[in-house]
Amino acid sequence: MIGYPPAVETARDLLLEQLGKLLTIEETLSRRMLPELKQEISDDQLKSVVSEHLEETRRHVERVRQAFDAMGASPSGRPADGLHGLDEERSSKAKDIAPSVRAGFNAAAAMGVEHYEINAYEAAMRLGDALGLGDVTGLLRATLDEEVAALGKLAAHADRLAQQGAEELDALPDKEYARLDDVGQELAPTEPKRPSPEQVPRPESGKPPGGPDYLEASPTPGAVRPSAPASNPPQGALQQQSKVRKRQQHVQEGDERQEAEKKAEEEAG
Repeated sequence: MIGYPPAVETARDLLLEQLGKLLTIEETLSRRMLPELKQEISDDQLKSVVSEHLEETRRHVERVRQAFDAMGASPSGRPADGLHGLDEERSSKAKDIAPSVRAGFNAAAAMGVEHYEINAYEAAMRLGDALGLGDVTGLLRATLDEEVAALGKLAAHADRLAQQGAEELDALPDKEYARLDDVGQELAPTEPKRPSPEQVPRPESGKPPGGPDYLEASPTPGAVRPSAPASNPPQGALQQQSKVRKRQQHVQEGDERQEAEKKAEEEAG
């Protein structure tokens, strides 16, 4: 829902909003994000690129301030939520990434920030051109050219580091069978140990579970082994036995009747 009156009513107001966003981006990068990234990077070549761009970013802050002056407005920052999201994503994921590929991850994250900056500068330049503010557009274009150049350098190092990380992974011996724990220590696969006869729990029958795979310890000399209690047959077996007995009895009775009838016929004859 749009507030009334709207905070941004004209193209000039929107350009000032964009400049305020750019000011927040460049100051956040120069004061905190790039120095932190530089400190975390272990790859010397990537660290050199980040250091060079940090110096450029400090000059970018001054150019944005000059653009405000060219419009007769006081420099004032505006929210840059996209930059905050990119920063949060990188910082939350970096600690979970192995050192062998972390430099490549940081290079790709820095490229994401550059894309975000380039989009913001292009949006501001379109407004400046539409308003005929050539001096403002000239300041923004000078910075945009440096952002595009920085993006190209970061992309080259991201490609190099990605290839390097892949080669280091391929060089790991027996990687199909190795497992790495949280601190990178290799753990060999283990097989379950079979318990010794003394460790096997014995039921009352005195016989260890598991059948012939387990050796039964010799009983104490002179000891009487308790006999295993007779097991009751299951209910289904009892019913089957009863049916068989009845069938046998029925057959026997039939045979006896036939024998009696035959004997009676012989006596009558």
